[in-house]
Amino acid sequence: DQVTILTVESKVYMRIDITFGIVIVLNGIFLGIQLSHTSGETNDTFFAIDILFLVLFIIEFALRAIVYANLLHIRNTERALHRGAVRGDANQGLITEGELFRMK
Repeated sequence: DQVTILTVESKVYMRIDITFGIVIVLNGIFLGIQLSHTSGETNDTFFAIDILFLVLFIIEFALRAIVYANLLHIRNTERALHRGAVRGDANQGLITEGELFRMK
């Protein structure tokens, strides 16, 4: 059902947005602290924190790509199932959305 897919999609993206929104705020706080405590020299602690945030943002990018690809696959499967049902041959060996979620 298209409404169900959109609801699931919005819930997944909302969780990602909230989580990485908090990460962005924390990054801003640490940047402010870093700027106030350094006068041009490199501090290993701040460098490690910068690398941590870099890794978190790379994870966010990869996670969004994976979620997008999975939701696109589910959407395409639903369209194929709907087309099959319209033509009257819904049991063409296609998997249902429920089977897709059980596979993952």
